[in-house]
Amino acid sequence: MSIDAMRTMVGRQNAAGPLPHDLPAGLPRPRGPLTAALLDYLRRDPASTRVNPVRLTWSGATAAAATDHDLQLALWLAYELPYRGLAGVDDAWEWHPGLIEVIEEWEDLLLDALVSVACDTSMAGEPGTSLSQVLMRDASVDQFRELLIHRSISYLNGADPHTWSIPRLSGSADAAMATGQADEGCSGASGAMSPQLFRSLLGEWGLDTRYGRYLDCLPGITLLTSNMISMFGRHRRFRAALSGQLAMFEMTFALPRGAHAQIATHDLAGGLAVAEPRQRDNILFGVRCAAYAEEQFAAWVLPRWAAGQSSLLQ
Repeated sequence: MSIDAMRTMVGRQNAAGPLPHDLPAGLPRPRGPLTAALLDYLRRDPASTRVNPVRLTWSGATAAAATDHDLQLALWLAYELPYRGLAGVDDAWEWHPGLIEVIEEWEDLLLDALVSVACDTSMAGEPGTSLSQVLMRDASVDQFRELLIHRSISYLNGADPHTWSIPRLSGSADAAMATGQADEGCSGASGAMSPQLFRSLLGEWGLDTRYGRYLDCLPGITLLTSNMISMFGRHRRFRAALSGQLAMFEMTFALPRGAHAQIATHDLAGGLAVAEPRQRDNILFGVRCAAYAEEQFAAWVLPRWAAGQSSLLQ
């Protein structure tokens, strides 16, 4: 296709407006006092709204912060503001000082939880039936469809969360991240699970392809992976953890991704470890966090499926 033809096509798309699957996610139902208060604020004019941090305080056990439905949904909503935004929410909320203050408090809670559970080897259980084994041998059509709904919240976001790290890396690590993200993003021709491919997969299974359409159905543990990546991406000090998380994902992805795994493990994580030896523990922290999130996701899904129940929130 020529440059002029591409410009004409893009111009027509822009004139037609954004497609339904490119629109911001709609606001969900609240799951507790935290999200009830947050949604109340987000519906207001940020210029004339003063945030009371007491209303946005979450008080629970440290380990519970990683999977709590109320806190994880609040984090996801806050993190979505710098991405596509939220339907009906003023973009100025992204930098509202009162909201930024409480987001930092929520991140401290999540970080404490991840440090306490992801790095505690005593909490590792005996190897059991994996989610992939169940999917290959025993899963029903409805259970496959449920898994697609769970994955939709992160897979339709594509490479966006990891892209935060590109300007924070240098040398071979920077090049590796940029290469992987270019292949994985919306225009990537060979990304094994680009947003377009996953959107097509949802459609083939009779599911809604709109971004955030199933947010009300997703438990806290499903939102954890997305939130964890966004938290790592938002802060330069977590760039190594983000690299470790991505390397772990590529090594354990269900589809063959040899080139992606090589880039993420050797060039990205390995390159960063060589260039900045002090970041090695942080890389491993990201690996452990990714493993913990997947273990807890399986621990949520598999017992419910075995009991003939849905793994989605009702």
